[in-house]
Amino acid sequence: MKKLLVLLLIAALVGIVVSRNRGAERPASNTSAPSAAEAPSPAPAPPAVPGHGPDQGRLEPARRTLASAGPRETNVELPALAAKQTAPPAPAQAAPKEGVQQTAQTPPDSPTAQQEKLLEQAHALLEAGDRVKAREILTGLYLNYRGRQAQDLRAVLDAINKDLIFNPRCMEGAIIHTVSPGETLTKIGAQYHVNWRMVALLNGMEPDDLLRAGRQLKVLAGAPSIVVWKGEFRLALLFDGAYVKEYPIGIGKDDSTPSGQFKVDEMMIRAPWNPPGGGTIKYGEEGYALGERWIAFDDQPGAAGLGIHGTDHESSIGTKCSRGCIRMSNKDVIELYAFLKPGAKVRILE
Repeated sequence: MKKLLVLLLIAALVGIVVSRNRGAERPASNTSAPSAAEAPSPAPAPPAVPGHGPDQGRLEPARRTLASAGPRETNVELPALAAKQTAPPAPAQAAPKEGVQQTAQTPPDSPTAQQEKLLEQAHALLEAGDRVKAREILTGLYLNYRGRQAQDLRAVLDAINKDLIFNPRCMEGAIIHTVSPGETLTKIGAQYHVNWRMVALLNGMEPDDLLRAGRQLKVLAGAPSIVVWKGEFRLALLFDGAYVKEYPIGIGKDDSTPSGQFKVDEMMIRAPWNPPGGGTIKYGEEGYALGERWIAFDDQPGAAGLGIHGTDHESSIGTKCSRGCIRMSNKDVIELYAFLKPGAKVRILE
């Protein structure tokens, strides 16, 4: 896996140089009721790189496209490592002398140069076997891009996390907890201040599985958080500031999903739904709209009753379909729910 990731990042570095000659690429420009809407057509898969296999082909555009546009300001806090290693602003350039022809070149500290530095640092870390720090650097880049640039970085991060997070046998970057006699997942989660369902998910367990004393469990320590990009119908889950996974979402009609900062206030499984017209509809009853999970936000001025929930109408994902809530497929919201806990920060961006 490490060798594969290194090869992919090398291919992407070559792509940054190529992109300069190709020119800039434009990036892809408790109250929610379901409505019929067609899902957008999925983006075509990027072409494979000859001689590198399917994974390399999927990751190669990460460097080919990063140089095509400067980072987008999103006011998202970067992981500490990525923030420290970002190059300083470019110094003021002296005015060209009259009559001297200037050649086009990339300033040493331009956004493109900064990107190359960070990508090269990530590549060096992967070669050294430190995927955790490489992921932090790539997370910083990912959070400040949109469109194709963000998609390509997501592909790199997903390839890393396939092992680091979602492989129960990989303990790199995780806490290793040895089960004591009589311990339960609930107790272990409380010990590390995390959702016990995440412990089960990371270790390939079902919630009702029995724990054997002496078993070693993978645990991630830290605080979960969420960033939402409304205009691109995507939601990113972070844990301790590092990228975990991105999910497609549906949002509110008529700009009813507000931008701003929220916190997870309440989390419920198959919660009863109080529709706008009054009354209560329970899970399984006709007209129920909250899916398998309800993740409520704290109320803000002009933004009350909002949250994230599942839906049986998966065709609505990727559209403006709700009364303001963020909508996810039931499979995705169940996974997201396992990582979250009350108090988790939520930032919704345009």
